[in-house]
Order: sequence, then C-alpha cells, then structure tokens
Amino acid sequence: MPSEVKLRIDPRGFSYSEFRALIHLAPLPKISGLSSDTLRLMRDKVFPMLSEDTDWHIKRWTGIAKQIEEVASYKGIELLKFDK
Repeated sequence: MPSEVKLRIDPRGFSYSEFRALIHLAPLPKISGLSSDTLRLMRDKVFPMLSEDTDWHIKRWTGIAKQIEEVASYKGIELLKFDK
C-alpha cells in the first residue's frame, strides 16, 4: 500500500469482507437481488453512517446560512428568502 494512503481505525467501519461486498455491488442494484447479509450490512452500518453524515452537512450549512444572515444584517443588506 502506498505510504501516502492513510488508514484510520474506526469501530463503526467495515470489515474486509463487508467492504469487499459493498465495492462489488452493481451501480443501481435491485433490493430483491441483494443477499440478506448485504441488506443487513446496509441497514446496520451504511444507512446510519449516511444519516450521520447528512445531519453533519445540514448543521454545517445551517450555521453558514445564519452567519450570512448576521453579516447581511450588520451591513444593512436585506436578503430575499425563497419559500420551499
């Protein structure tokens, strides 16, 4: 393994067999075609990791939006807000 590749140990990470199963999935696999082990892996590890990562990004962008609003308020700039 190249020396510039940094690996970190994370108890929530994947074992070698789990990682191998994930990288060999088809790009858009059908759920009915996945093994029970793969489905369990996705339920127990992949989806919670994605959820945690998504939550982190939401908090980060919410903080950035708040900072932009504070700066605009300080400088007397009116921001337009769009409804979703």
